[in-house]
Amino acid sequence: LVYNLLGENGFTFENDQGDMYFAYPGNELVQKALLVGIPNLVGIGAPSSLAIELAEEFDLTLLGFLRENSVNVYSGDWRIGRL
Repeated sequence: LVYNLLGENGFTFENDQGDMYFAYPGNELVQKALLVGIPNLVGIGAPSSLAIELAEEFDLTLLGFLRENSVNVYSGDWRIGRL
């Protein structure tokens, strides 16, 4: 469902905190995630600087460079312990 709503390549999974979406998190993807109410966005690459600004302004958790044992936190670090 999220794939169809956002129109990006990637996949989603659900947990108790909401959907997390895996893709390359540009500002367009952050805007779309905000529009459909996705609180957590995780990318396999780096988000753009505008994506980070939007995520901070609207309290979206934005993570990037997801790897097996690491991830960079760009916004919403208060939510990380609950994921």
